[in-house]
Amino acid sequence: MAVTTGFDESLAHLIEAGADTFLMPSRFEPCGLNQMYSQAYGTPPIVAPVGGLLDSVMDSDAYPDHGTGFVMASCDAAGLRDALSRALKAWKETKRWRRIRGQRHGPPVQLGRKRGALRRGVPARARRRRPHRYFAAVMNCEKASHHTTTVS
Repeated sequence: MAVTTGFDESLAHLIEAGADTFLMPSRFEPCGLNQMYSQAYGTPPIVAPVGGLLDSVMDSDAYPDHGTGFVMASCDAAGLRDALSRALKAWKETKRWRRIRGQRHGPPVQLGRKRGALRRGVPARARRRRPHRYFAAVMNCEKASHHTTTVS
């Protein structure tokens, strides 16, 4: 574990590029860039159904052939729980997950020669996908407390 104080744009891109999914449950978001960066890096975003998030993310269940992420049904715990469950289900289906990750949208990026690693200051090692315990942690926290869930 590491702590970084302050903002480091290259670190932010490394985190987004290396994540299995990106959670953006904003209640108000007129545009939003992070969900577009996530889509450009092949990291499916999980977003609230508001403003620019709803405009820029195609739900992979509603649009099986062109979906780029997961849109919550509502801006509440039930909507978040449903979107996380759908994302976990898709993540377990390797072929489907690869298709969702392959639906890249957002800022234009250049593909490098080494295994198609994205070149925007993101090294190939950040693009490797390894199973993470993120979903299990969320589900366990949810079972422990139905009122608040904190994932750090």
